[in-house]
Amino acid sequence: MIDLETLSTSPAAAIISAAAVPFLLHEGLTGGGGHWLLDGNDGERDDETLAWAEKNGTWPHAEGAALISEKALLLVLREVVCKWGGEWAPTIWIWGADFDSPILKSAAVRQNMRMPWQYWHVSCARTAWKLAFGNQPRPKRDHNPLRDCYAAIQDLRLAVQKLGGLRA
Repeated sequence: MIDLETLSTSPAAAIISAAAVPFLLHEGLTGGGGHWLLDGNDGERDDETLAWAEKNGTWPHAEGAALISEKALLLVLREVVCKWGGEWAPTIWIWGADFDSPILKSAAVRQNMRMPWQYWHVSCARTAWKLAFGNQPRPKRDHNPLRDCYAAIQDLRLAVQKLGGLRA
């Protein structure tokens, strides 16, 4: 599962934090993921999202926080995904693949890099939730990418279970 926090809602958004948590859908978490704070220097910012991030405490980062660049994030995601996939192609789950995935693609273009995975590896956990529960909202999240990844994995497992794909 991958989650991002950004300073815009456009595909060219500046990424300010990201998390990735590997898991096997039928067995649960496998561990080995991480959470990274970014400098937010690359990409677009919009005033509305910036004000929201400041109000909700996701930006600016605490003074002295260890920050990485957008390029470093893409490199670490490549490493994490390679560990997940090994010899087989991983499934990259994202809650709302129409937000995080295009932002990561835009970041890769800005950094003159390839995406760490192919587009067909991405699956949308939100779609599974909507198939299982319709428009029932998920519990509110605090916009910490690592905690949001773990919550999204739990919600995805609930949805797949309801759809008959997992045993209780």
